[in-house]
Amino acid sequence: MRTPEHWFLEDLKLINPKVYPHWSSRYKKWFIVKDFHKRIGGLTYYDPVAGKNFIVEVVLEDEKGKAVPLDGKVLRALRKMSYEKNNLRFYNFLNEVDKEEEERAEKAQKIRREMQADFLRKANKFMTKTVFT
Repeated sequence: MRTPEHWFLEDLKLINPKVYPHWSSRYKKWFIVKDFHKRIGGLTYYDPVAGKNFIVEVVLEDEKGKAVPLDGKVLRALRKMSYEKNNLRFYNFLNEVDKEEEERAEKAQKIRREMQADFLRKANKFMTKTVFT
């Protein structure tokens, strides 16, 4: 049985204290689940290892149905999903997080290039300046 990292559990509890990750060996994917007090056919699932009934809140998969590892990007997507409270699929939020990361990286590259150009201008000015006459 797979267990999630401790930091992931702590951050997930900050998003929603009632949910936790569950590895499904049958589907080979992580689920975000919430405990339920009784068994209801078609709505709840039973975990024989833990002896608990649970409801699947989110299946962590991409748009192609492949499993997604538990990482910071998943947490950002879950946080965004919990704030927006709509019925979009998880991978829609995961794609939004990817786009935001790309935009953030492009902005950082632009700032880095501007800083490098500014440094080179100042270095060139310093190197061509006559100090002693």
